[in-house]
Amino acid sequence: MKIKVANSPQIAIVDDEHSVTSLLSALLEHEGYKTLCFNSGIEFLDYLKHDRIDMVLLDLMMPGLSGYDVIKEIRDNETVEYTPILIISALTDRQSRLKALSLGIDDFLSKPIDREELWLRVRNTLKVKAYQDRILSEKSLLECTVKQDAEDIQLSHIETIRTLIIASEYRDDDTGAHVGRIGLYAKKLAQFKKLPSEYVDALHYASALHDIGKLALSDNVLQKPGPLTESEFEQVKQHTEIGARILSNASISPYLKLGAEVAIAHHECWDGSGYPFGLKGHNIPLGGRIVAICDVYDALRSPRPYKPAFDHDKTISILRHGDGRTHPEKFDPELLRLFLANESIFAEIYLQSE
Repeated sequence: MKIKVANSPQIAIVDDEHSVTSLLSALLEHEGYKTLCFNSGIEFLDYLKHDRIDMVLLDLMMPGLSGYDVIKEIRDNETVEYTPILIISALTDRQSRLKALSLGIDDFLSKPIDREELWLRVRNTLKVKAYQDRILSEKSLLECTVKQDAEDIQLSHIETIRTLIIASEYRDDDTGAHVGRIGLYAKKLAQFKKLPSEYVDALHYASALHDIGKLALSDNVLQKPGPLTESEFEQVKQHTEIGARILSNASISPYLKLGAEVAIAHHECWDGSGYPFGLKGHNIPLGGRIVAICDVYDALRSPRPYKPAFDHDKTISILRHGDGRTHPEKFDPELLRLFLANESIFAEIYLQSE
């Protein structure tokens, strides 16, 4: 009468002697286990390329591929799931056992086979395997949960940014289109500079927050059709620090943290003539240097209360040669070179959002 084993583990028996595989198979199936018999190591390893087993009973001394070779092949190709190996061999010398143990076997059983010992060693080894599988399953579940939580947090951060951008659109419809394009420009320029993908992704969203501080400014100033007075310009300059203050408490979000950096630095100039701190060269945060070029390009392309929209060619000419307001020395020279070398990409981004 066969004893039913829960889940009926599948055991591979690998031995070059048919009489041994037949005997072991009969003994194990009597205990309710499923068995697969192989009379060469090569035959067994070919099976493993496409299917799995719960445990291996393996002879060490086989023609062709030895048991030692089979052990090494199994262990070298394991990725996640562990396969227990029980050696069944007539070899009882210390050196043979040490060699097999060093390759990663789980237990020994000496020939001739003792039926009771076989059952006990197989049962105990499969118990350990079941515990290992349970731990692996729980670990995988935990990793999936952590990954899902991280994705949920990331989506929450992105939704927060979108909400802030929408808030700015209520002040000025043009600003809404402008901030969306800035994110696309900044992402492309960061990619051309071959920055890490995590940074590129964060900058894509964070750069759209560069003017969030303008929410605190008066419409009379923002929409003024003529030149600003010195006092009004000082008010406008405050949007960088206001924006940084709005975003600075969001240290958990990489998007908002980088957004604070961009907000306060995107009007700093490479030559030190910018605001609010007059930073110069590489002292200006990288995100601010990237957005500075993107911001000026889009501002030149777009109609403003104080100027008409310029076409792409005129805008690129101003970035390359300067005019009364804009000068190329105000920008990071490497970033400006990359921008100008890929100007058609930025022109396409502008046209697609019109």
